[in-house]
Amino acid sequence: ALFITDPQNDFLSPGGGGWPLVGEEVVASKVVEHEKLLVKTAKDVGIRVFYSPHMYSEKDYKYWDRSKFNAIDQLMFANNMFKQGTWGHQFHPELE
Repeated sequence: ALFITDPQNDFLSPGGGGWPLVGEEVVASKVVEHEKLLVKTAKDVGIRVFYSPHMYSEKDYKYWDRSKFNAIDQLMFANNMFKQGTWGHQFHPELE
C-alpha cells in the first residue's frame, strides 16, 4: 500500500500555515508533482492508497494544554494549522 501523510494546504500550498517553513523545499523537491505521480502509479498497478490527514478541532484549540506540546505542535497551533473546516485543513487541490 501507499500511505500519504498530510497532503493538505497547510503544508503544500502557498498561504498555508506551514508554508513559510517548508514551502521553498516543497517547490524545490516537487513534492506535489511527485505525490501525484506516486498515487497515479499505485492506482495503475493496483496498489491501494491511504491518506492520513492532520486535523484539530475547535475544542482542541480551545482546551488542549499547550505547555506540554513539543516544538512542532506548538508551531502548528501558533499558526492555526490543520483546523477542522478551514482551507488549510483541506487536501491540496491536486491531491484530492
